Amino acid sequence: MKALLHSVFGLLPLFCLASQLSFENKSLELPCELGQKEVIAVFPFENKGEEPIAIVHIRSTCGCTVAEWEKKEYAPGEKGEVRAVFTIGDRVGLQRKALEVITDEEDDDTTRLTLSTTIPELGKVRPAVVLWDSDHEGVEKRVRLITHPGVRWKILDPLVSFPFRIREIKSEKKDQIYLGITPKSGSSVPRAKLRFQFTNDEGMSETKNLHLLVKTPSSPKD
Repeated sequence: MKALLHSVFGLLPLFCLASQLSFENKSLELPCELGQKEVIAVFPFENKGEEPIAIVHIRSTCGCTVAEWEKKEYAPGEKGEVRAVFTIGDRVGLQRKALEVITDEEDDDTTRLTLSTTIPELGKVRPAVVLWDSDHEGVEKRVRLITHPGVRWKILDPLVSFPFRIREIKSEKKDQIYLGITPKSGSSVPRAKLRFQFTNDEGMSETKNLHLLVKTPSSPKD
């Protein structure tokens, strides 16, 4: 019994050292629309301690994310908020950004705030890699281009000398284009990269790559 009490009282100081700057949520997942310039996450908090707490510094894990807060010191019971402003730039796909809040509390652990969002792409190429066996003559494989409404696409590489034959296949879906791709007869090029450019009327532009690979025949064993 004495050992148990000793263990319990030994843990009390650890609980007392926990931060009294209490955040409603430490992790937020926010939506993002095509063409959006920035994503702003708001993290409300309250000083639940009996002493004033000062935010000494908020460190960002990425230069694209900036922290904003109203003032330095918060009285007991006072509420405030930390804003994480994430500038999108040319980033696409899933993004996770973090802020580390440092206060003047004695022996306080850093509080980590996380913002997650998925930035939509103008266009996608699926699959991004297409592979043919060595006996590839006449074998056509399909690639799908997925776009947002109003997005235009084009192939950046000259197709006259390209070692693969490409044709567009009609699709009933307006946001999807299918391409049939076949290695040209007699071509000895085992691999190639096809570049697609996606653009819209707002001046946005993205380039996506499609990698085409043909297996080379295995050398006969002696």
